[in-house]
Amino acid sequence: MYRQVLELDSGNIAAKTGEQSVLQRLVLEVEGLIASQSLEEAEQQLETLNVLWPGEERLRSLEDRITQSRQRIRELELAAAGAAEQQEITRQLQAATSALIAGQYLKPPDASAFHYFKKVLAREPDNQSAQRGLVQIADALIVHIQTATSANDFSRAETLLNDLRTVDPQHARLQATADDIASAKATFLQRQIENERLAKLQLQIDRLAKRNTQWLIGTGALEEQSDAGAALVDDINRLLKENPENSQLRTLYSAANERLDELLAAIAARELQDKTVEQKEEPSRRPIIGGF
Repeated sequence: MYRQVLELDSGNIAAKTGEQSVLQRLVLEVEGLIASQSLEEAEQQLETLNVLWPGEERLRSLEDRITQSRQRIRELELAAAGAAEQQEITRQLQAATSALIAGQYLKPPDASAFHYFKKVLAREPDNQSAQRGLVQIADALIVHIQTATSANDFSRAETLLNDLRTVDPQHARLQATADDIASAKATFLQRQIENERLAKLQLQIDRLAKRNTQWLIGTGALEEQSDAGAALVDDINRLLKENPENSQLRTLYSAANERLDELLAAIAARELQDKTVEQKEEPSRRPIIGGF
């Protein structure tokens, strides 16, 4: 209505005053919308006002306020997101620490210290707490590897070594640790082979010792005892050549040899005695002289 009056009488003070009053009321409505953060609605009304009052200074001021309000909202949203992100990082670090204390280094896969530290680093690659956490996991794994290796539990040691590769493929002690496991495993296998050899040797020695005992208490003919003793000494000697440092064999060999020498001496003495007796029992023959 005021516009119609002004179109007929552009200088009409009452119409101008009324129009400004309407504009002021609409500006206040937009300001209220801005204050209540109803920015979309404020913009829509402001577009209408710009059509009705193009170039109006107060409307440009409202546009600036809407822009500033949007910026503040965006900043608050970013701050809130950052705070939420930091809270999530803190939660994950706490979960990682609890898992680390519990010895849950890589298992269970979705609730391990490694899992949580990696999630933190995915969000914040330079997070020092998570980086230190991975170092702690690696150090703990090396200790457990050494313990398993010392206990000859090579299967567990190799499993833990694979875990170490997962945590840090470039770890400075990775290759040395792998070499230690391989060396200890080889030594253990060699020791097993040697123990089996010694057990087999001991069984052979025990059998020879039993034969020696039975031979010593034997009551057969001297020749039979001598033959049995000679066979025993040969068997002992053959095994002794293969195991020259074995004190049991050396002792057994000496005792058997000594007994065999005694038997041979007894046989020789008996043969000499028999020969002497034969010579005594043989009638003396004198040569016949002159046919008498």
